[in-house]
Amino acid sequence: MENYQNLAVHKDGKITTIEIKTQLAGKNYISMSLMDDIDSLLDSIDYKETAILILKGNRKAFSLGAAISEYADADRQIIGSFIDKGNTVFDKLSNIPAISIAAIQGYALGGGFELALSCDLMVLSNRAKLGLVETNIGIIPGWGGFYKLAKRAGLNRALEYTIKGSIMDAEKAFSFGIANAVFENSEFESKLSEFCSDILSKDTQTVMAVKKLYNQLNQRDKEYFGQEKESFLGLWNENSKQKIKNITGGS
Repeated sequence: MENYQNLAVHKDGKITTIEIKTQLAGKNYISMSLMDDIDSLLDSIDYKETAILILKGNRKAFSLGAAISEYADADRQIIGSFIDKGNTVFDKLSNIPAISIAAIQGYALGGGFELALSCDLMVLSNRAKLGLVETNIGIIPGWGGFYKLAKRAGLNRALEYTIKGSIMDAEKAFSFGIANAVFENSEFESKLSEFCSDILSKDTQTVMAVKKLYNQLNQRDKEYFGQEKESFLGLWNENSKQKIKNITGGS
């Protein structure tokens, strides 16, 4: 596989692991460049040789969200293109033939949480922290976060956490049905390996048949996502831009 600016890729048998490694490694913001890398990588994988795709960050951050500070002065057309790119890449991730697993040891916030929710399964360290925090800067999730969270945790719970912009810990995420497993951080890698081994022990064609049915049930609602984008752009104004600048230290 080719080298990527924002990703490290490792292949071990039927498992391909993608590690997000941006220049700001402790934050792993989702930029257009990162999404281009993920998009290209997903197209390059031989899914006859990859049954499981693991997406991970580092111990501090899976991803703290979209690189929204780069767009604090952007007009609606530019930010709309950024939203479209994210939805395209996240949708591609959701519909790959392999089983995708978000492996999170640190923070997955905003767009980072939306990226994780685009994977089939989610495995957490006990130190993981998750949340759709966009309302804290006067905007809403733009990459299907509320929709995807509601499908996992239920509509009322998703509504509460999205409105409040609250951060949940790993145990709460597991109890809500968002995460599939929570492991002690010191044992995270070994337990993740065992988790994957359980999947690989099953007949590959059978697993892929289940995944295909899951994809058909999990087709995203195009009309909803269009409405979400319009709602986001309706909130994209000088007030929200200033909040972004304030929280990111911009002028």
